[in-house]
Amino acid sequence: MVGLLESLKKLVEWQQVVAAARKVPELERRIAVLETRLGSTTQLPTCPSCAIGRWRKIKSAPNKTFGDMGGLDVTFGCDACSYTETKIET
Repeated sequence: MVGLLESLKKLVEWQQVVAAARKVPELERRIAVLETRLGSTTQLPTCPSCAIGRWRKIKSAPNKTFGDMGGLDVTFGCDACSYTETKIET
């Protein structure tokens, strides 16, 4: 059994596995920190088309008809499926 362990220690691939295994606790800690940060931010609504992606405002511009009265064409889009919708807002 000792001979097998000594042979494994000499293999480059085994050394890489051991090095990766040593990184796991630190990576788990970093993931936990990121998950905490993500949970504390305001969550964006999901896409009305795919229900997976995040729905966000992409652009806005004065509406051709109601722009003089403050009307804006606001375009929202999904970061997953690229679905977009444009609505008039005041």
